Amino acid sequence: MAGDRWLTTLCDHTGQPLAIRLRPPDAVADATGKYSYLLAVTHHLRSVRADGMPDPDYNESLAAFDAALVDALDEAGRVVVVETCAGRRLYYAYVADEAAAKRAVTQVLAEYGCLSESGFRGGPDPAWQFYAAYLDGPAAGTTSG
Repeated sequence: MAGDRWLTTLCDHTGQPLAIRLRPPDAVADATGKYSYLLAVTHHLRSVRADGMPDPDYNESLAAFDAALVDALDEAGRVVVVETCAGRRLYYAYVADEAAAKRAVTQVLAEYGCLSESGFRGGPDPAWQFYAAYLDGPAAGTTSG
C-alpha cells in the first residue's frame, strides 16, 4: 500500500460526513478486464465521534490494519474505493475469486481482532459500473493525496 496513489475528499452524505479514498482511473486501468466481482468489506469502527467519524487517535491506530486489509484485497484483485461514514469503513474491491478474497480478508480481520465487527457483501459487476458511477458522483470532487 505504501506508494499507492489515492484521490480523497470529504463530503456530506445524508447530513453526515463521508470520507472517500478513491484509486484514480490510471491506477486501476490494468485491472478492469481481469476482475469482475465487486466485494465490499464493512468494518464497524469501535471509537467514533458524535458525527460518526472515527476518533483521531483510534483512526491512527487503524493504519496497520487498513494497510494489511488493502494489501490482502489487492492480492486478490484491486481495491477501488474506501469510504468512512456513520461509524463504518467500507472497502470496495474488484476480485476474480470471491471465496479466495474472503478467506484472505478473514485472516487479516482475525489477526487484528476485527472479525466480529466486520461483514461482506457483493455481486458481479463485470462492467465496473459501481466504480464508473463513483467517478461521476460523490468522487467528482476528489483531490490527490
